[in-house]
Amino acid sequence: MDDDTNELISRLTTKAGIMMEDYSVIALSCGGQDAASIAFVLDELERSVAQMNAIIGAAKVLLR
Repeated sequence: MDDDTNELISRLTTKAGIMMEDYSVIALSCGGQDAASIAFVLDELERSVAQMNAIIGAAKVLLR
């Protein structure tokens, strides 16, 4: 693997890791909220997981 590809994979996985950290705080905030607020948080988490999956998928493509 060349250095540019390695760097790009590193950047992508770093971005996914940062997103995980950011959204973990949101995930932990669900406790004690009403159903509508919890539903909103779950929708946000679902969107963030989809984004992280896309980023991780892009990194995997670079390995091929």
